[in-house]
Amino acid sequence: EDDAAKDRPFHQWCAECIICANVTMHTLRLQVMRPVIRDILSSVDLQASRTSIERLYPLRKALSKFIEQVKPLSTCLQDLVETEAEHQHRLIVRRRSNGSFSF
Repeated sequence: EDDAAKDRPFHQWCAECIICANVTMHTLRLQVMRPVIRDILSSVDLQASRTSIERLYPLRKALSKFIEQVKPLSTCLQDLVETEAEHQHRLIVRRRSNGSFSF
């Protein structure tokens, strides 16, 4: 384990584990959905019948639900990246002001 991991607070480690589990879960769900989506899209003939076109509705509904579930995770990750960048910037400024900044 590296020094950065040792210095990391427990709550940060927990948050990282939760985020990793969520990303893994959504990745697996998308991998399961992908062949079903391809199958439905390849079998739908938009000229054929209304029934054929109606097969797209459950697909749209499933994809919309998936996006709704992933969007908060995406927003959270973007916020964490921005917060980390701000934190790193503050550390650099603090080190420079203390004269302890080294390359």
